[in-house]
Amino acid sequence: MVALKVSILLYLKGKLGISVLGEAVDNHTHGSFALDFWVGRELNPRIGFYDIKFNAYRVGMLFWLVLNMSFLAKQF
Repeated sequence: MVALKVSILLYLKGKLGISVLGEAVDNHTHGSFALDFWVGRELNPRIGFYDIKFNAYRVGMLFWLVLNMSFLAKQF
């Protein structure tokens, strides 16, 4: 439920061009609500100095490492 609320807030932040703590807003549109919501309107959404997109990628990169290590262990 928290992820949905954060996603809606980020969509509205990008759509309305709201700047938090003076950062630049680099929004763009794809023309479709679903695509704008899924992909995002801002290129690098930030709240202050906290980069939200990097936080989402960190989980995927960690899983990629665990997956590679499990394949390595399976080979041996």
